Amino acid sequence: MLDVTVRFEKKDATVRYLPEKVKLDQILKRYDDTPFEVSLDGPIVTIARTKQLTLRGWTQRAESKLISLLVELVPVAGTEMAPSPQLSLSDPPTAGLTLAKDFQKVEPVGKVKRVRWVAQLAVSVTPKPGELTVPVSFEVATIDDAKKQDSAKGQLNVVLRTVAKKPTANPVASTGIAMIGGALELRLGHLCDQARCVEHFHNSLTNFGGIAAVRPLPSLKDPRATVFLRDRQAIDV
Repeated sequence: MLDVTVRFEKKDATVRYLPEKVKLDQILKRYDDTPFEVSLDGPIVTIARTKQLTLRGWTQRAESKLISLLVELVPVAGTEMAPSPQLSLSDPPTAGLTLAKDFQKVEPVGKVKRVRWVAQLAVSVTPKPGELTVPVSFEVATIDDAKKQDSAKGQLNVVLRTVAKKPTANPVASTGIAMIGGALELRLGHLCDQARCVEHFHNSLTNFGGIAAVRPLPSLKDPRATVFLRDRQAIDV
């Protein structure tokens, strides 16, 4: 079971779903045709529960090629955990990842019973956009108030989500010459030959650095303009 916090009308909501049944992108896509903006407001948290404790797992991007995998263990009331739980990953953890550093304990802040562990994963092959599952096997020795010893074991399937990179403009500097064939014709709702109409149109395009020149074609029946783009520069229209 996964818990995902999303932003909905400036408020937080929790989405629970089974990764083997549906993907998070499928859930968020339902809001594409609505007036609401829904986006992730935190990491995807995987939760596993046993009768002795609750485990939470998530990932964080430490660097472009390094990922932190965090696992938090919280015992139920009246139960104590052994100081060194067994947390392990398969080899490789999942396609395109390698284990750079095994699980290390993160010292808790203050008097809290939850214990957090972190491992480092190296990206060997850039994963495709989507969701990958990193299975974490665990075995934790416990003891209750009646001094009864037990163990909790199982698997925590942590989800690693990769999103597609947004396209970026070509960083090559412009030569200042209009690109051959780089003309974009815009059909306008109104561009007459009245005073200041063309001037307003020119002023509205001053913020686009990729534009080399504009040739307005005033007309009452078919108003349009031809925009010339600079060499190797892109603009959003």
